[in-house]
Amino acid sequence: MATLYRLRAWGLWLAVAAAVVVLVHALGVSWNDVNQDGGLDLRAKVVAARQVMAGYDPYFYRTGPTTPELWLDPMATSGHARVTMTPAGIALYMPFAGLPYRTQRQIWFALEWAALLGAIALLAFTMRSARGRAIFLAVALLLFAGGYFWRVHVERGQYYSFVLLLLAAGAWLATRRPAWRWTAGLLWGSAIALRPTFLVLPALLFVMHRRKEAVAAGIGLVLAIVVTLPATGTTIWEDYFLAMRVHERGHTHPYWPGDSYELKTVVEGMDMRQLIEDRSKDVALLNILSWDTDLAFITDRRESLGLFCRGLALAWSLTFLAYLQFRARPLQRMQYALAAGSILVLGIDYLVPSRWGYTDVLFLLPMALLLPLLLRRNTRPWPLVLVTAGLLAGYALNSSQGTLLRSLLVMAGFHGALLCMLLRARARKPR
Repeated sequence: MATLYRLRAWGLWLAVAAAVVVLVHALGVSWNDVNQDGGLDLRAKVVAARQVMAGYDPYFYRTGPTTPELWLDPMATSGHARVTMTPAGIALYMPFAGLPYRTQRQIWFALEWAALLGAIALLAFTMRSARGRAIFLAVALLLFAGGYFWRVHVERGQYYSFVLLLLAAGAWLATRRPAWRWTAGLLWGSAIALRPTFLVLPALLFVMHRRKEAVAAGIGLVLAIVVTLPATGTTIWEDYFLAMRVHERGHTHPYWPGDSYELKTVVEGMDMRQLIEDRSKDVALLNILSWDTDLAFITDRRESLGLFCRGLALAWSLTFLAYLQFRARPLQRMQYALAAGSILVLGIDYLVPSRWGYTDVLFLLPMALLLPLLLRRNTRPWPLVLVTAGLLAGYALNSSQGTLLRSLLVMAGFHGALLCMLLRARARKPR
């Protein structure tokens, strides 16, 4: 029996070693992408940072024939800019905004990869079991770091790995360093400043009686905003919310400008039209409902439907966690709060105007928190099967269908794990 356990352990770590080989190959491919392709999403962020530093509004700046090359985003619309990041997120790109664009591409390549690998390491060490760490590392390196959607994330120049790093660092402190719970909350607040859909996290933590972390998250959010105000100003936040309302209503335009003028496509020595195929599809809820259909009801009521869905999702989240709170054992409340909160917040994340496949890198957080629960012998296996099937489908298909299957199956598996968690908590009431 001991030999069998030893062989299984060696098999798991061999899988990790194979995943590291895949990781090295993925790094090489990603480096080649960054040096060849323009990075259309990074360009929007860099241009926005430069405009803010010059005192201009980055959300409604009108790109035209007289636009300086340093501010030129060839993929911008003739109506308003493409940037949808918060002002705090734009401030993140200011330190390197004065450098040549190609140099910035290489810097952000290194930072995005470092953030992903750092988050994976932190999440692995939230687990006490060596077996759980090995399984998580193998899955994270092979199906996430080696996945096509992560390649697109880096090639486009997205920021979700930084959000993941902040959330992962907070989760590690909260689970393995309880004395640092205030710091964990501050990190979560900084993540909210980058990704406002996580704003419900403090409310969920408060319901679960994690009040120190909830208050610290609110303080972290305020601090993240205050710290960036000298660089971004105050009125820019009003412009941000107005711009998001424009996107919410679906007032978007084709990427390429119309015939009124013609912009350069090669800026600062890089061709913005050079990019790898995304192979995913927008899986935001309202966009899924309107795929390949002409649903005027949805199109005409996008904003009100979006608010209704968010309110419904928040009410469900608070109700679920309130019930779980009364059933969970005190020693398990932190694990329950983080796992349940991250899953419910990710569900709300599907109610934004647009959600593309590279956002799925955030699945790493609940996967790490739930894996110890899913690996228990007395836990029903179907949630783990659903999550595994979703990740494999997304990895193998590399298409819009694969993106949809990964979202549906993984989220179904996560919620199934929440159900198992609820049943366990119901069976073991606190004394």
